[in-house]
Amino acid sequence: VVARTFGNPRRRLEVMSITKGFVGIAIELLIEDGKIASLDAPISTWFPEWNVGKKALVTLRHVMNHSSGLAHKAAGGELARQPDRLAYVRALPIELEPGTVFSYNNEATQLLSGVAKAVGEALDTYLQRRLFDPLGIPRIDWRRDAAGNVMASEGLSLSAEELAKVGVVLRDHGVYKGAVVLPPAVLTRMQEPSKNASWHGPLTWLLYDGPWQVQSATRREALVAQGFDRESK
Repeated sequence: VVARTFGNPRRRLEVMSITKGFVGIAIELLIEDGKIASLDAPISTWFPEWNVGKKALVTLRHVMNHSSGLAHKAAGGELARQPDRLAYVRALPIELEPGTVFSYNNEATQLLSGVAKAVGEALDTYLQRRLFDPLGIPRIDWRRDAAGNVMASEGLSLSAEELAKVGVVLRDHGVYKGAVVLPPAVLTRMQEPSKNASWHGPLTWLLYDGPWQVQSATRREALVAQGFDRESK
């Protein structure tokens, strides 16, 4: 509706973990393009060394739903220090039975950068062609690690207006200015709740009030008293 910079230069900002949502869109589009069979494809399809033990049980869906069981840190500091993030996460052990526990996992998400590259195109160049170009968004800024891997848990920069365009596409069922940018099947899969976390789909937050709240219950009641609807976000 309106974008203001209050006298500052108009520029892109890193969208941090919103990057994961775009990685999820990329994987969904790769399925539509026939490059990936389905979300139930095992990760060992692209990383043969994973075809052993519990790693052999991990699927693309597990990674997208944060239920891979891959070892990870609570924050992203250790991952950020790695010169080759993909090599680092490929070598991590599985600590939990795949598919059983929702645990927000930056490390597992990085695997998806390798999946995209393995099927023929880096995440940034693929999404530029399949998503950003159709929206009239010029060459995006997406950071890579020292080894050249596109970052998947963070690293994408967009302006507020550019991010809003993607929001409009999602709101309007994948259509932008009369053209289908995200096919219906992509949106359907994105909105499929995880088995162990009904508030989350494949790298997509379906509800912001999952096991936590931005506002406390007391604060929410105070906002209601001030005239806000209980469903206000």
